[in-house]
Amino acid sequence: MTKPIHKFFDRFVNNDNENFYIYLENLYNEIVTNNFLRLPEETIEKYQKQPLGAATQLGNFYNIFQFINPNIVKLYDALSITLDEACSYYNIDRKKNK
Repeated sequence: MTKPIHKFFDRFVNNDNENFYIYLENLYNEIVTNNFLRLPEETIEKYQKQPLGAATQLGNFYNIFQFINPNIVKLYDALSITLDEACSYYNIDRKKNK
């Protein structure tokens, strides 16, 4: 079986980026101040020492797609469609390879 040539997949997501930015900024502040996750204080203190990456490093404790926000739903849907398209193109069974 020959490998298909590399292909880029893209989607336009019609989001309200200004509103989305404000939502994510507020969420970020809640995460790094432990007003959202309610993690043990020593866990938060460890990540607060690296504030620029704290929300990313705390990603083991949450998933951005679990939040209810219209912009996140649109982003998730677009990613899902794009993954389906890419899996189809590369002949990958997405459900089997989760």
